[in-house]
Amino acid sequence: MKRLSFLLKEWKTIIVYGDGKPNQHIATGAEKQASVVAHRLEQLLETKHSTKVTQYFQRVYPHSLRKRWFSKVIAKLFLKVIAKLKPKSRIVLSDYFLQISKCLGCFESPIEKRDKNCNAHFSLEDPFVLVGAASSVAPFLVAMRYLHKTCKTIQVLHPRCNTDLFDAVVSPKHDIVYEKYNKGNWISTPFALHELSPEYLKQIREITIGQNPKLSSVIKVAILIGGPRNRWQRIFCNPHKSIARFVHRLLQAVNSLPQQNYLLLVTVSNRTPSRVAQLLYEQLEKNFLKDNIWFHNPKQQNSHNPYHQYLSVADYILVTSESVNMISEALSCQRPVFVYDLFGTESFCFSSRRLRLFLNNLIQCGCIVRFEGTWHVHSMPYLSCREEEIFTKLLHCLEEIPCPVASAK
Repeated sequence: MKRLSFLLKEWKTIIVYGDGKPNQHIATGAEKQASVVAHRLEQLLETKHSTKVTQYFQRVYPHSLRKRWFSKVIAKLFLKVIAKLKPKSRIVLSDYFLQISKCLGCFESPIEKRDKNCNAHFSLEDPFVLVGAASSVAPFLVAMRYLHKTCKTIQVLHPRCNTDLFDAVVSPKHDIVYEKYNKGNWISTPFALHELSPEYLKQIREITIGQNPKLSSVIKVAILIGGPRNRWQRIFCNPHKSIARFVHRLLQAVNSLPQQNYLLLVTVSNRTPSRVAQLLYEQLEKNFLKDNIWFHNPKQQNSHNPYHQYLSVADYILVTSESVNMISEALSCQRPVFVYDLFGTESFCFSSRRLRLFLNNLIQCGCIVRFEGTWHVHSMPYLSCREEEIFTKLLHCLEEIPCPVASAK
C-alpha cells in the first residue's frame, strides 16, 4: 500500500471550515475549538521548520435557510453511503457531492485570510490541512480528502461516523459514547479546547482592574448564560418559570455573602434566545440594584464583548450546564465553578448521554458543583489539557495515515 508522505515544512496552508451561518458575526463554539487547533498547529509548524503558515477561514453552508437544510440532508446521506464504497467509488461520489453542494450555494461565503498582512495565495494542488468545526462539516472534509491527494483533514468534535474517514479526529473524551466509530486516529481531550491560558488571563485581569479600580474591592460573580441545544428545548423550555427560579436562588446566594458589596457580571451567548436574555435582564433589575449588574448581550452589534474580562476578574463563576465550551473555559480560571440547568437540558427527554457523562465526570472529581443558592469555595484540582501530547499525536496521525487517493491506485 502506497503512503502519501509530505514533509511537515511543505504544509504552508491551513483552512478552517466553519459550521455557523454565513452572516453570523460571532464564532460558534465548534469554530472556536477548530481555530484553536489550527492556531496551535500553525505555531508548531512555524517553530519547528521556520516556514510561514497562512491560515484561512470559510463557512461552508449557504445563506438560504431552505438550501442550508437541504444541503445538510444531502451531506448526512453522503457520509452514510461513502463508508460502504470502495476507494475508487468514493472518489467519484465525493466529486458529485461537492458539485451538488456548490449548486445549492455551499462555499458561497468568501474565504477569509486570518492574517490580513500576508500576501500569500494557495492552490489546491499544494499540500494543505483542512480543519473542520463540528460534525455538520465532516462530509466536506471527507470529500476533499478523497478528491485532493495533497489534503490532510482534522475533524474537531466527533463526526459520528468512522474516524478513519479522516486523518485525525480531535474531540473531548466524553465522545467515548461513539466508541464503535473510534479508531486509532481519535485523539481525546479532557474538555473542550480553548484559547485561554493562565498568562493571558492574568494579563487581562491586570488591564481590566486598572481600567476599573472598583473591581478590586468587590465580590465579583461571573454569570455565563448559554442556550437550548436544539429546537425541542426551545419549544418546551418555559423561560418565565426557569428564570424566576434561577434569580430566586441567585438572590439567596448573594444574601449569604458576608458583605453586600458585590457585582454580577452577566453575559449571554449567541445561542441564548432573545426573549430569555430580555426576561433575565428584567428579573435581575427587579431583584438587584442596577449599579450591581453589568449585563452584556453579544447580539448587539458594534459592542465590545467583555467575556474574557469577566472570567479573568471573577471570584465565583456560574455557568448554565448545557454549555461544554463555557464550562471548559471557566475551569481554566482556577476559580470555584457552579453549574445550573436553566434550560432543562439535563432532563431525561432532552439530555444527551455525552453531556451527562461530561458533567458527571467533572462533578465526581470536584471541578464543578451544582448551584443550590449558596457560594462556597470547593477544591479545584488542576486539569491539564496535555496540549503537547495531543498535538504530538496529531502530527503523528497526519504523517502516518495513508492517503485514500494513493491507496486507490
